[in-house]
Amino acid sequence: TRMIQFVAFDVLPTAEDSAATYQGVASLVAGMKAATDDSTFILSNNGEIDPGFTSKSNLPASAADSMMRLPIGSVVGPFLENGTWNIVKIIDRKTVPDSVKARHILIREANPASEARIDSLKGLLESGKARFDSLAVANSQDPGSGAKGGDLGWFPQGAMVPEFNEVCFFKGEQGKFYKVATQFGWHLIEITGKKFVTNDPAVKASYISRRIEPSTN
Repeated sequence: TRMIQFVAFDVLPTAEDSAATYQGVASLVAGMKAATDDSTFILSNNGEIDPGFTSKSNLPASAADSMMRLPIGSVVGPFLENGTWNIVKIIDRKTVPDSVKARHILIREANPASEARIDSLKGLLESGKARFDSLAVANSQDPGSGAKGGDLGWFPQGAMVPEFNEVCFFKGEQGKFYKVATQFGWHLIEITGKKFVTNDPAVKASYISRRIEPSTN
């Protein structure tokens, strides 16, 4: 047997570490605000762009009020949240439905052959030569909704995979047909209803964050 005695010391960031991280983030504010290509600027600075729109309750608490109030293109921050210094650029703001009703046709595998088949079905619908429910029953490879004419019923934001969610809640209009590829394959989507209950706006934003790390000196 052996007895081991040790003392553990937590290495924590100092005020100087926090100040250095703050300065690093603050130096990017002007460039972030002036950027005409948000994607390029964000990616080159290890940031991220929100793929959809986020309601106020899900925004960073330290910046939520400003993100809901300031004009599009404004940069908020630097602000401190959970040990991280952050800046945020407001890209867009809109009122989104609380829930959406939609139907879809799924052709599994996101490959060129599946896309061509979806394009063919979309053409039939847009020309009025076929009904959506009939095409879904005959072609959809989603056994759950296909048998019901593609009907998915009502669902809230975030219930579907991001690409599908983006069409239904942010880009799509009722009565039009949209194709989109997801991890499941190619979808042909028709939005058949939208419910606006709270009428709260949501924000699309880009983020650059830097965690405060202890210096090695």
